[in-house]
Amino acid sequence: MIQKQDSIQNENFDAVNEIRKFKELLDDGIITEDEFEDKKKQLLGL
Repeated sequence: MIQKQDSIQNENFDAVNEIRKFKELLDDGIITEDEFEDKKKQLLGL
């Protein structure tokens, strides 16, 4: 049970870190707002 929670927390942490990386790309003008939103939804499983 604890191991499963740790796995979920690690996945969430990884998703948050990835979103932060894509936000930097957005802020730097490397990707568009639409690309950022698409990737964010994908990473969050929405």
